[in-house]
Amino acid sequence: MLSRLVFLLFFISCSKGSNLKLFESEAYLNLASTYKVTLLSKKVINSGNPIKRPASTWWPLIIFETMDQKYCLVYKIPRKKNGELKLIKLNGSDCRKEMLNHSGLHLKAIEGLKVYLTGKSKKINNLPPLHLILFFEKDGKKYEFKYPLLNLVEEEIRELGNHKLKKTSYNRGRFSVGLKQSLIPGAVFLPHLEGKKRGLLGSKSDDFREGTAIRCHEVNTKCETVGEYICDRCRFGWYEVVPTQCPQTGDKFCGVENCGEKGLPACYRGYAYQNREIKFGCYKGNPAGFCQRGLTAMCDGKGVLVCN
Repeated sequence: MLSRLVFLLFFISCSKGSNLKLFESEAYLNLASTYKVTLLSKKVINSGNPIKRPASTWWPLIIFETMDQKYCLVYKIPRKKNGELKLIKLNGSDCRKEMLNHSGLHLKAIEGLKVYLTGKSKKINNLPPLHLILFFEKDGKKYEFKYPLLNLVEEEIRELGNHKLKKTSYNRGRFSVGLKQSLIPGAVFLPHLEGKKRGLLGSKSDDFREGTAIRCHEVNTKCETVGEYICDRCRFGWYEVVPTQCPQTGDKFCGVENCGEKGLPACYRGYAYQNREIKFGCYKGNPAGFCQRGLTAMCDGKGVLVCN
């Protein structure tokens, strides 16, 4: 009996290790020939912070295109330690519609996921150029997976909406408003100190409720960018609201996200919440957005779900 128990524990331990190695090795082979990347959740890429919300929701991160296949990296954000990471094969190009399928690699029971996509200009924080890098925890241990994207050039790293990502002179290949490298090791430029030089947009007094928040990216029902994309000029970063025009992305506003309060945009739960599909669109009570207790998500007439 004891020998069987020891064997069972050994088998479980090996299975956990093999699942990690299988995901790492298979993903390495699948992504190595990537020549184009589309960021579906730019604000969490290179942020340096674990992805924590909205909890219990599947969240599409990045689409990778190779010569014969498209893959989408998807993360189920954990409420405790039940996070799941999937690299799925896409039949079409809409990751949100296909992200619940099981065609691909699957890694369960992880938490604290951080995602990095490095540029070719130079190494940053000792991260190698043109790599996808995943940091996460599983069973109390920390892991780091690195994937070289051999055929990728920076011009083919895009954000949803089919426009190229713009970089500042001191962004140095990191696609994030949160990580801005200076020429002095260990130093960073704070956005408000460079505002006049770079024509940065937004101020601390901007308020969505008063209509002073700057809409820096707008999409139409065809998922096309309307006007100019200017989110890269937002002084204090930007946030995305619940999509109501395009299923794949919502409009973006300059400023720091403070969702769910009265008069502010609803917090984004997602259209595939707890494995059930939610009717898409801008309408009262849309469960894709959630608010503080006693408030309801309503359409403000401008395509934004607002809490009232």
